Amino acid sequence: MTALFLSLLCLTQETGDYHPRNTDWNGLSALWELAGEHRLPLERVQELDWSRVDPAVHTLLFWSPSIWVPPGKLWAFLHQGGRVILAEDFRNGANLFVDMGLMLLPEKARFPKAVPMVDGHLLTSGLGQLVSNHPASFVPVQTPLWAFPDSARALVLEVTVGEGRLLLVSDPSLVINDMLGRGDNRVFALRMLQWASERGRKIWLLTDFTERGWPSWVEDDTVGRQKSVRDQVREVVDSVRDLLVRHETGARVLAVLLLGPFVYLVLWFSSQGTPQLSRKPPTLSTSTEMARLWLRMLALVELVSRRMGVPGPLYTLPGRQVRALGQEHLPDVDALRDRFVRMVAGLERSGVRQGTPRSVDHTQLLEWIDVAEEVLRRLDERDERAPSGAFEPRE
Repeated sequence: MTALFLSLLCLTQETGDYHPRNTDWNGLSALWELAGEHRLPLERVQELDWSRVDPAVHTLLFWSPSIWVPPGKLWAFLHQGGRVILAEDFRNGANLFVDMGLMLLPEKARFPKAVPMVDGHLLTSGLGQLVSNHPASFVPVQTPLWAFPDSARALVLEVTVGEGRLLLVSDPSLVINDMLGRGDNRVFALRMLQWASERGRKIWLLTDFTERGWPSWVEDDTVGRQKSVRDQVREVVDSVRDLLVRHETGARVLAVLLLGPFVYLVLWFSSQGTPQLSRKPPTLSTSTEMARLWLRMLALVELVSRRMGVPGPLYTLPGRQVRALGQEHLPDVDALRDRFVRMVAGLERSGVRQGTPRSVDHTQLLEWIDVAEEVLRRLDERDERAPSGAFEPRE
């Protein structure tokens, strides 16, 4: 009976969500095979012992983790140069998104498609779209790698934390067996593993696991007991005050002379302790409407560009080429074609090619978003009227 129970327990564990041996629709067996085909060092770890983790050797791949991931240990690992991938929507790993000020929100569309937002990156170059499965999304400050045009929120974001790199993915179902063959998901999954294994790093896949210990460079007996700088300075000042009360003038003068160096030494030594644990994670969220509008604008332009067969954003093209595209794709709507050309010219003048856009007011940005959405609607109508098989089937 015991043997039967243990067999059923193992079977349940291996057929659960995101298990690398699960060959059903919700498993990661296809991802596991993909890593094996390309000889990428992917290893499933069931106990994360932080004392064995080396920031220069390991990449931690938290794929919808079964437990709450301790933020202090993770930030310490990243600040020392480690690499981490966190894929989560609304389960235990969501606490790390919260620590960075990111609010996960559900995407309403069924199988929503994300588009690349940057060029020349390993995880976006040459790719057209990722197809997600009831995902979450979030609004970051910086431009993400992938975003959903409909909601103007992010799917994939790469950020620097200290000396390390953190990759955030808000849909862990992106690479399950049922989704790996959709869109460019398979190529993205392969490149993600390549990103994780750069410079010979070993990838630890962490789904259903336990954790213990502290990173080897952190003294665990000081964790949680290290006094703040204010408390240490207060202790020094109180000691000197007692000395002044109890002793005569000579001792008082000596105490005053020593007070300054004492305070300096306390401040200096306190800064040499475990700084990784005291450093807060990066704040990546924004609540400003203009930031959300710009993200939506960039995602829409990227989508229009790809629908028109342009390899890069429209605002990088010469004006005559933009007018030719308008004539080719919008031949029967003169007013919209003119607005389209003006929108692209305005984006080019805004400085978006050089980074942060400038000199664009709220009303202008809303107008450009309206133009991009109308162009997409016209392209959808054109595709629906096209002969069967002429265009990629839609979900």
